[in-house]
Amino acid sequence: MKYVKREYEILISSLIFSFDRCANTVGHYDS
Repeated sequence: MKYVKREYEILISSLIFSFDRCANTVGHYDS
């Protein structure tokens, strides 16, 4: 169960990272 939680945290952090990058790119083109 601990292993599953770890995988979940990695997935969440990578999702946040990619979302943050997308937001930065959109903001860059916006301004």
